[in-house]
Amino acid sequence: MPNCKYCDKCMKSKHSLYIHTTVRPPKYCLTTREKNTCKKCETTLLFGENMFVHERECTRLSIELDTERNEMKSIYEHKMKRMELEFSKKIKQIEDAKQQVERDLNQKILLLENDKEHLETFKEMYDNLAITCANKDTHVTNNHSKNTYNQVLQILETAGPLDLSQERLKSICDTEYTTHYFRRGIAGLADFTAKHIITNEGGEKAYAVSDRSRHHYKYMLGDGSIQSDSKAENVLDAIHGPVMNKINNNIWVRNTPVPEDSLDFDFDMEKHASMNEAYDTINTIKDHQSKFCNYLSNKL
Repeated sequence: MPNCKYCDKCMKSKHSLYIHTTVRPPKYCLTTREKNTCKKCETTLLFGENMFVHERECTRLSIELDTERNEMKSIYEHKMKRMELEFSKKIKQIEDAKQQVERDLNQKILLLENDKEHLETFKEMYDNLAITCANKDTHVTNNHSKNTYNQVLQILETAGPLDLSQERLKSICDTEYTTHYFRRGIAGLADFTAKHIITNEGGEKAYAVSDRSRHHYKYMLGDGSIQSDSKAENVLDAIHGPVMNKINNNIWVRNTPVPEDSLDFDFDMEKHASMNEAYDTINTIKDHQSKFCNYLSNKL
């Protein structure tokens, strides 16, 4: 009588042993058998025939999975390559645009420098002409550019004392000193001074030229005494603070950048440069006293 090699159970016949080991073995016999393990997915099966079918199916699935993975990798690599090409193209476009902007800017700078040279030439011509006109005496006495003491005294006694108090000057600057005067720089400051600062309430000039060529002026104090003012220093010292305060607070912010979205870049650049130049000349008026005096004398 044959025995089962797994559980040592004695069978009546070989056919019974075959049925016991292959077709429907009992649970206690299954636990003693050696299990087959799939090499790909590590699944365990009892019968070799089932393992063969399982490994064949597992191999097919593994091949399909590898194929799908390779296809996905190929698609990903293709997309990455296309994105790199597009990125390189964008970078090149940006570099080209940057170079074009630099070329245009350099060209604009050259044009502005040429315009500046021309403007400086014309400015020098007009300044010389203004100085020539200012030095011409409107009250000629013995063919000299001097007014006699009696002429100066008559002018000052008619107009009365000149008030250079900070309260008055601040009020006048806040209400009367506009962008129109500021844009004209020294000439505008002289015009503003002649029209609003050195006049009395009736609009008469309370400031007189005693020597045009040397820029000597005189004005009357509140006590009736006559005050000399060489190169208009007293007037300039009095108006400098209120004028600069008005400019800084209401007219012009120093070093204001030119708007990038400007529709007329050339015009804004020229306006910006002229405003900066006007600010510099007014802020450092002590370095331009002669020009100021020439303009002022021409108004007296």
